[in-house]
Amino acid sequence: MSQKNLQAEKIKEQHVNEDKEVKKSKSKKLGYINQAVATICTAIVLICFYQFCNYQENQVKLYETKLDLIKRFDNESKQYIVLKIGYMLATFILILTFSVMVIRIATGRSNPISFQDPKIIITLNRIIQNSLEQGFIFMLNYAFFIYFNCDQIKALKSFVLGCLFIKARYIFLFSYVIGAFTGVTSFRAIGFTLNVIIQVAFALENFGIPVLNIYI
Repeated sequence: MSQKNLQAEKIKEQHVNEDKEVKKSKSKKLGYINQAVATICTAIVLICFYQFCNYQENQVKLYETKLDLIKRFDNESKQYIVLKIGYMLATFILILTFSVMVIRIATGRSNPISFQDPKIIITLNRIIQNSLEQGFIFMLNYAFFIYFNCDQIKALKSFVLGCLFIKARYIFLFSYVIGAFTGVTSFRAIGFTLNVIIQVAFALENFGIPVLNIYI
């Protein structure tokens, strides 16, 4: 092999090594950013949950004016509460589904079987799938709690928790989209963590552990 070829190979190898170092450095920086964002998001979740406990009484008074049926707290009242949260969750999923349909038409990717979907469609489909899974588990937990482990006061305040679950889904939507396009996946931690906390709280209540007494 000639001297020129040897030099060319060395230069090529040097460039490859430099590219690897650059990629490693970028990956390391992204890892640090993810850790920082995850820490900040966790702190925000804890602060939000603490603040939620403080202003919950005012929220309950607000909802009391809208939920006259709860004052009787019979089977009709329980059905109303569960269906109200169910409608809110269904509306969220329908908005996402309609958005995917509109984006498919706008981008010319009208075939849902296509493996070449734009990133936004892939992201929204993942959010829809996650929302269906989380929503199904939550509605089972919530309905069981309302019908079998709840009194009038807990019903009012757990309704606020149900609304918070839906709001956390919207937070998860926006943070997931931002994370997908920036590469900082930890953005989704706020909405997801709130959802998990609420799910676990209702599940423990249904198993006879009164964790909701902390703020109910």
